[in-house]
Amino acid sequence: MLWRVVGYYAVRLTENALPPTRMSSRAAGIDVRSAYDVIPAAGGSLIRTDLAIQIPAECYGQLVLRYRLAPYHHIVMGGVTDEDYRGHLYVNLFNHPARPFQVFRGDYVAHLTYHKIFYPNVEMNSASEDSVQ
Repeated sequence: MLWRVVGYYAVRLTENALPPTRMSSRAAGIDVRSAYDVIPAAGGSLIRTDLAIQIPAECYGQLVLRYRLAPYHHIVMGGVTDEDYRGHLYVNLFNHPARPFQVFRGDYVAHLTYHKIFYPNVEMNSASEDSVQ
């Protein structure tokens, strides 16, 4: 199944995948949900969304933490998705406290935000210009 959200496509890789959602008309990103359960205490986990996405041209996707996870549960995460990546979208979460924190199927685990990107050509040089700092 293919879901179309203005600006990008999301492909359902398994029956467990849930559609990405824009929570409001002014939301900075598209919310993605877990397709499965659990994060072990004091450890990291790749949360499967069972989605593959197509990022808009000349953009990259950045997975950013949903607000409720950081201050209340000390969960951290991050990730960048390139414009040409078409594989499985995972959310990498790390649980700092020793107590278990559970993620259940359907929980909103990240915002996927889009950012314009510039593709510079990299040239090697023997020295760089002096820095003001």
